[in-house]
Amino acid sequence: MTANEFAHIDSLNKIMKVLFIFHKQGQGQVINMHGKLSIKLTRLKG
Repeated sequence: MTANEFAHIDSLNKIMKVLFIFHKQGQGQVINMHGKLSIKLTRLKG
């Protein structure tokens, strides 16, 4: 694995950790937003 690949994976891990923290803090909001998005997506598909 090159240093570049390692840096990429490292930054992905950091992003995932941040997202996980946000997810734990605002779980209700995240689910709400996700629900709205999936409603929009199903309308577009249908």
